[in-house]
Parts: sequence; C-alpha cells; structure tokens
Amino acid sequence: MTTFSAMLTQNIAIKNDIKDALSMQQNMTGVKFDEYANIIRGALTKRWGIRIEKADSNPDTRVTYLYDAVGMTPAAMNYTSGEFEYGDWKPFCDAVNRPVMLLYNGTVDYELHRDDQTKKLDGVTASDVSNTAYGGNAMAEFKRLWLRTYEDATYQYIIFSNVQYDENYHANAFKDATGQIADKMYYAMFEGSNVNSKLRSIAAGAMMASQTAATEITYAEANGAGWHINYKSQRDFITYLLALICKSTNFQAVYGQGNSNSSAYIAPGALKNKGRFWGDDATDAAVKVFFIEHFWGNYWKRLSGLLYNDAAHILVKATPPYSLTGVGYTDTGITPTGTSGQYITAGTLTDAGFLPTTAGGSDSTHFADSLYYATPAAGAFNVALVGGSRVFAGGCGSWACSLSTAGGAGSSIGASLSFLKYAV
Repeated sequence: MTTFSAMLTQNIAIKNDIKDALSMQQNMTGVKFDEYANIIRGALTKRWGIRIEKADSNPDTRVTYLYDAVGMTPAAMNYTSGEFEYGDWKPFCDAVNRPVMLLYNGTVDYELHRDDQTKKLDGVTASDVSNTAYGGNAMAEFKRLWLRTYEDATYQYIIFSNVQYDENYHANAFKDATGQIADKMYYAMFEGSNVNSKLRSIAAGAMMASQTAATEITYAEANGAGWHINYKSQRDFITYLLALICKSTNFQAVYGQGNSNSSAYIAPGALKNKGRFWGDDATDAAVKVFFIEHFWGNYWKRLSGLLYNDAAHILVKATPPYSLTGVGYTDTGITPTGTSGQYITAGTLTDAGFLPTTAGGSDSTHFADSLYYATPAAGAFNVALVGGSRVFAGGCGSWACSLSTAGGAGSSIGASLSFLKYAV
C-alpha cells in the first residue's frame, strides 16, 4: 500500500521534472546535459528537423528548419577567429554528446575535458587519451535520440525526437546485435591504430592501414563484446546531426576541409587538445566534429551496413550483426548512376540510411562530396568506404562514399571503432 509520504515524494519529483521542462521551453539555450534526462523521460517532447529540397543545388538554401529547430541560428566554424560558433546549438550538443574513456566492458570510466581531452573533466588531472596500456578507448558518446527519415517527390526529411514520437521514429544507431535499444552509443574519437592486434581509439601511434575488412573487424572485436568497426547507421546519425546544426549539406565549407589535399597523413591525436568542433579552410589540416577526428579526410574508413553486389545493387542493413557476404542485408535494387568519382547530386533517404545514387555535381553543390562505384566480380561484395582520403580535396566529406573496393587492403584505407551494447 502506497503511503501518503511516498505519494508526496513522488508528486514533488514529478513537479520538479515539469518545472525543469518548462524552464527549457522558455529558454532552450539554458539546457544542461544533466537536465536532459527530464526531457528524455517525456516531461516535454521535442523534435528538431530539417527539410532538404531536392531540386535546389545550393547546399545552404536547400535546407529548411522544421519543428523546434525553426528560428534557431545555425552553427559554423569561424575560420578567421579559429573558433567554432555554435549559434543556438551548444546546449543541444552538450546534451547529446560528450568525450569519455570507455573501458573494454563498456563502462564509462570517466569523462574527458570538453576543451582539452588530454585532461580529465576537472581540467587538471592528466587523462589516458594517449595511453596505449589503458584498458579501453577514447570514445565520443551520443545520447539516444529517435530518428525519422523519409522523402517525397520534392523533399527529403530528417527529424530527431527526444522520445519515440510515433511508430515511424526509430533508433537504429542504438540497437545492438540482440535487438535491444541502448540509451547511448559510442564512436571512436581517433582513427583506429593497431596495438597488440587490437584496433584502438587512442591518441598515439598511426592509423592501421593496408588490412582487409576481415582483419579490421577481427581486431576491432578483440576489444571485447559490443566492439566493432563503425556502423553505417551510427555514421548516418552523426551526419544527420551535422546537417541539422549547420543547416547545410556542404560540411567541408562549414566545419573544415579536413586533411583532403596534402602530401602526408596525420597521426591520431592531432586535435586532442581542441574542443568538440575544430576545422580549417586549409586542405592539409585535420577536422574534428563531435569530438571525432578525421570524420572525413586523411584515410578512407571502412564500415559495416552498406555493400555493393555483382548485380550493381546497393545492399543495406541498419543494425548488427553484420557480415561481409550480404547475409541479412536488404537488396535495395538501387544502382548508382552518373560518373564514378564525381560529386553526389542525389541520394535516396531511407529508414536504413542515406544511399548516394547519382554522381555528377561539384564540390559546392548538392551534397558536395564524391561517390565512387564499380561492380565487383561475380559472387563478390564491395564493402563501403566513407569520408575520403588525403588526396580527394573537395571530394572528401561526411557524405563521401566509395563502393569500388571489394573488401581488399589499401594504403589509404583503414577503420575506426564503435561500441554498442545494451545495459552494460
């Protein structure tokens, strides 16, 4: 039987939740990370969306804000001051993203300082971000948001919600191999290096390149249960967040060119003492978004969830487990068109992700990133590469995709870690 005292305590807690939610509604810019739990519980439903006009080739004017994003000032890198300007999006970014050291078992060991990850959260104590003997990895944590992605004849729609607004909203980037939906997912802060036959995310060493897809996955999974190379659904989730907060589809112009036209690769950790975002309009500098170095440029990164088969069809799988042979993948029947190596002018936006379909634009129009594709030999599958490398200049970017390498090794190809496991 519920006592009066217990009922009173419960009512006070509910009133506090509502008070916090109303405070957020009155001043969205005042939201802090720990207050976001109240919003997740549904005290106040929020949706942030964009609409992309297919026929408009201008990356900026083709994007319109929807729902609670209406009226918000977009974010962008200020190349003159060298500072990232959040517009109205810093509270949102603080709420959904933070840098952490994640133990092999999936437990957050501690949070890193948001302006300098060589330090723990206190800004004084040295972190293990460069310690190869550490029993875990440096990871960018993302709080679960629900996502609806769809299109009609004229527009493409990307809508985030803090709750499952209806049955059309899914959390594929947070659904693990058992089908459970976690409340957080983790993406490597640094490109994957090889430490004792483990693919690591540590600000030390060099990117592990020239390995096959099978080796990359084996080394990633050597970290323990829940570890894998990057998933397409997770990368799409981050890509959509980038489009949301900058209100554009040309990320190199907004966030930084990345190491996209240079004579040398950049080792992991170049931006470990920078904030959540940092970039330059020079083409030989690293870029950092949501605490992730080289989200584009430097090396191509191989991922799971997107394949290309010998029928010249794109195959997709939104959630793990994954294979290199198409098991469990959906054959979309989509065949890319245009000139391989040119820029993405169109793509299909599905619940399982963004599928680039047409190449032939420029580095300042439409999606502004390159698309490569080539039909593999009979019975073979091309494993997707993303982001571009140091020799692709304007072709690099978050949308950039290559379906032309049949799972083989290459000096410009590597992989990065992801971690996803329910109730760790």
